[in-house]
Amino acid sequence: MTDYKAVVNDVLKNDFKHITAVLIYENELPSVFVHPPYADTKTLFFEVSQGLREIMENIINFEMNKMHEVPVYIGKKLVLAYFMRIDPLKTVVIVSDTREKDNLEIRFEKILNEIKERIS
Repeated sequence: MTDYKAVVNDVLKNDFKHITAVLIYENELPSVFVHPPYADTKTLFFEVSQGLREIMENIINFEMNKMHEVPVYIGKKLVLAYFMRIDPLKTVVIVSDTREKDNLEIRFEKILNEIKERIS
């Protein structure tokens, strides 16, 4: 069994700049939650999962092995979620705390691809 948390931490190398959360979904259920050290992890996890619910319900419609970007509300704050279906049952999601796009898409796509390579 792959240690998803270790893989994600190794890929990010503690560089959580503009990353609110990283989630890996298996069978549309969150199986791992990697994040910078927040005080209230349970609330953040719940809000991220709520914000992503509609996406996860429609995940079958998204092309595999391609990064997709969607706006997501976490509480009342609008943020961006970048995600990639890496196989029919697994999806990796990065939730960003910013809507500025200065090279973030390139960085996040590289992170998603590296995670995909290691856990596929």
